[in-house]
This record gives sequence, C-alpha cells and structure tokens, in this order.
Amino acid sequence: MKFNLNIYVCILLISLFVSCSKEKADDTNNGGSNKLQAFWKGSTSPMQTSSAYAVGVLLKQNGAARAFRFYGSSVFPSDTSLSTVLKTNGSYLLTSDSLIITCNSGGAVFVYRAAATSDTSALQGKLSYGESGGLVFNNLTVNMSK
Repeated sequence: MKFNLNIYVCILLISLFVSCSKEKADDTNNGGSNKLQAFWKGSTSPMQTSSAYAVGVLLKQNGAARAFRFYGSSVFPSDTSLSTVLKTNGSYLLTSDSLIITCNSGGAVFVYRAAATSDTSALQGKLSYGESGGLVFNNLTVNMSK
C-alpha cells in the first residue's frame, strides 16, 4: 500500500506542476505595452497662427513618458538634446482602446489622447497643450510613427 501511495503523491505533484502556468501579462495595463514602448515622432497640423511643428513622445517600460516639441520645423531633429527641443516629463496610461499621455512640468501641460493602429506602427490622436499663461491649443490632430 505504501508503494501505491507514493505513486499517487508523484502523480499529484506532476499534475500540479503541469496545470500551474504563468499567465501572460495583458498589454492593457497602466504604463506597459512592449509594442508601444518606443520613441514616437510626428508633426501637428498647421494652426491658425503658426505653421506645423514637430512633436515626439518617448514611452518607457515603467509607465514614464517624455514629450518633445520642436518649433523650428515640422521635421523632428535627430538630436533631442538641442536647446530648441522642449521637453516635458510625465506618464502614460494604456487602456483597451486608447493611450493617454500626460506630461506636466514648469507650468507646461502636454496631453495626447491617441489610439494605435492595429499593427502598432502608428499613433493617431488629438493633442492639447497649455502653458502657465493659458491653453495654447486644444484637440490638435497629431499622427506619430516610430
């Protein structure tokens, strides 16, 4: 009988190890989709008072985000350390159907609400930006790619 009990214990242990598996993390969580963690860049549509300009967003694994604005051109420069590239730190939230990036520092508020294309090669959405003096623009169309 002792021999049969050992067999049953072994079978029980094996079945426990086989049936327990680590679940894959869902991409729709606070700050973390491997597919979206990248440097995204694009340009705004021209505003009534100025021409189009370049914007960029860096999405990091830990849910942190950094927004970049470059008023010199609608083409984003290869060097983000230039003094003419304005930077604002913040975070992002990924839900099942949208990405919300909020960066706020020094009186500047950058909010980008977008959706990723099905192949995650582009972000399409609306950008609002304000400074301590007030709202600069609201719901400006901005499409970005990696």
